[in-house]
Amino acid sequence: MMNATMTGSAGASAKFGPPTPFIMFQPFNIVSFFGTFSPIILIVLILSYSLFYQNSKGFVYLGFLLASAIVRSIVLQAVGSEKNKEPCGIVRYTDYGNPTFTTFVFAFTLMYLMIPMFTTGVVNWILLVFLLFYIIFDIGVKMMQGCLVISKQLSSVIGDFAGGALLSGAIVLAMYAGRSQNFLFFADQTANGAV
Repeated sequence: MMNATMTGSAGASAKFGPPTPFIMFQPFNIVSFFGTFSPIILIVLILSYSLFYQNSKGFVYLGFLLASAIVRSIVLQAVGSEKNKEPCGIVRYTDYGNPTFTTFVFAFTLMYLMIPMFTTGVVNWILLVFLLFYIIFDIGVKMMQGCLVISKQLSSVIGDFAGGALLSGAIVLAMYAGRSQNFLFFADQTANGAV
């Protein structure tokens, strides 16, 4: 049982949600958990893959993701975005654009994984569909919690998706140009060309 607070309910206090307990085994709380902690879940899955195959690819991904998140925060601060004032979310990933930060992480991860797949011609369609579904699921959970209002924050969602995809695409292409694509996922080839 977790001792966090439930978020997005009516009557939220000035802190990070009402003082109701986050009971893990209630159906909506499980859904809320997978939406709230989606970036952490995604990063843990990728690092687990890296540890399972005993390579450093997951750590390279994490380093680039952290650097991109810092660039995102600097850009949002430079363009005059307001700091987060909403009481939504038991996790504050960043001071700027917290409700759409997960969209940024998913877009970054999607491009980081898909460009090498399409380059080698071996596409993992199940992974692609899973990531797209998880993006939609995450946005839906944030809308149900009241943390994200699409009519007001659509430009933030699109901006974070485009920003994450562009930064990731630039990093992957730079790695190909620098001949360090062996640190990317799904870019391994044997001597006979098998991936």
